[in-house]
Amino acid sequence: MTEPDRVEPRRRLLWNGLRWGLALLIIAVLLRMVKPADFVHALSGVPLYPYLAIAGAYLLISFFADSGYWWMFLRLFGIHRPYDEMLAVRGYTYLLMVINYGFSVGGIGVYLRNRAGVPALRSGAMMLLFMVSEWLCLAALTLLGLRMVGDGRLPELALFCAVFVAATLALILLLKSPWISTRAARVGVPGVLHDTPLRVWLSVVVLRAPYLGLMIVYHAVALPMFGVSAPPEVVAAFVPALLFIAGLPLTPAGLGTAQAAMVYAFRDYGAPENILAMSLATMVLVTFGRLPIGLWYAWRRPAILG
Repeated sequence: MTEPDRVEPRRRLLWNGLRWGLALLIIAVLLRMVKPADFVHALSGVPLYPYLAIAGAYLLISFFADSGYWWMFLRLFGIHRPYDEMLAVRGYTYLLMVINYGFSVGGIGVYLRNRAGVPALRSGAMMLLFMVSEWLCLAALTLLGLRMVGDGRLPELALFCAVFVAATLALILLLKSPWISTRAARVGVPGVLHDTPLRVWLSVVVLRAPYLGLMIVYHAVALPMFGVSAPPEVVAAFVPALLFIAGLPLTPAGLGTAQAAMVYAFRDYGAPENILAMSLATMVLVTFGRLPIGLWYAWRRPAILG
């Protein structure tokens, strides 16, 4: 193994260590804000069976919606696969979501290469296009939500989202210019990044909104169960912002950053221990609640990713 080969794993290990360290530090600070007894009381006060019913309904509905989105996403690029196959693919890749959300998206790229005959470079570019589009959708929903509330909260996030949307749109238009497009193709940049029509980009972004909207509905129903009485318009405004913050690659799966943002955003509508309990319960739900779906399809369709 050469010296550069040895350095790269060390850098990755250091970066992951820093991310975990930051996550644990944030959680430790948040836990110091609340008394352990109050936090336990906040969890024990949740009506367990109604919450599990809401959580289970969210997991199932979002699973079918997510699979439907990917079915439509592939059709936008001329790839026609049966919907039941997309259910199996998305279900199987939920196992990878326990490690990292990006890994679950990469699993779909592996499926496209191995089962749909899409070249590796193109499938990877399609997954990159999806990730950028999802961030665009979240940023747009965040800006819309903060505009709805209009109380000046999270101004830095609003500015960041506005800059992100503007810069991404500028980059997309730049990639589509004839001068850049020709040279990008010449150096091997996948055509999907510079040849995709704007209407397809727009469709990929807009079609993701209903799936993300399910998380807003889940929060609107679940927050009162944890003693957080935020109005629906506030929930609709802040949940996309929380998802955007959780998606920033600062900590693993948004651990710590998502909880801190949620405590800050909903501080006027509930006690910190109740908000923190809701946020951690949601993280456990989203990360581990999908495991049964993944295990089911891993047992029924073990070779679905090829």
